[in-house]
Amino acid sequence: SIRRQRQMCIRDRSSLNLPTVIIGSFIENSKFDCISADEKAGVRLSVENLHQKKHRKIALINGPSTSYQSQIYEQGYKNVINELGINSYVLELEEFDIKGQENIVKQFLKKHQDITGIVCSSDNLALGVMNIAKDLGISIPQQLSIIGSDNTPITNLISPKLSTTHVDLKQMGETAVSRLFIKLKSPTDHKHNINCIFPMNYIERETTAFLNS
Repeated sequence: SIRRQRQMCIRDRSSLNLPTVIIGSFIENSKFDCISADEKAGVRLSVENLHQKKHRKIALINGPSTSYQSQIYEQGYKNVINELGINSYVLELEEFDIKGQENIVKQFLKKHQDITGIVCSSDNLALGVMNIAKDLGISIPQQLSIIGSDNTPITNLISPKLSTTHVDLKQMGETAVSRLFIKLKSPTDHKHNINCIFPMNYIERETTAFLNS
């Protein structure tokens, strides 16, 4: 699996004793610095925003369970769903892209026509869901609110503009480079590894709205 390959790669690099900084993943008990986004907080912000807009049937459309990001997203989603006391609806796809999986998503939307809000673990998934919803005659956001994740450039260019979550990638990159330089200066010092988790912010655009009773 992808996860197993990643773990093997990390073990191999660990045995080589090379200065390493991992970006985009948190590895528990890692010998390396880990620089990542707070994905759990991101999905919490998304679900809570929909809940505040009176949505009670909120689904998660996620990538493959072998992905670290998918695992964190589902954990975060289920945590907040349980706290809010509402039902969970999870669709797991093979990739963080709808292409080739359109029928699976279409059947999911047809089966759960009472769902009024969808949180996606990537903007690409959200964009794909938007297209399928339009094909099914579902209006966004009047009938279905959709939130992505990553704040990729296209999210602000499409119509309607996609609501999403954002992390400061520039700051993450600068932190990773800074930590790598520190490790290069002290290659034998492995006692000061850090786990740096960057906050995510919610960006309200045009694909979310209050649920009409």
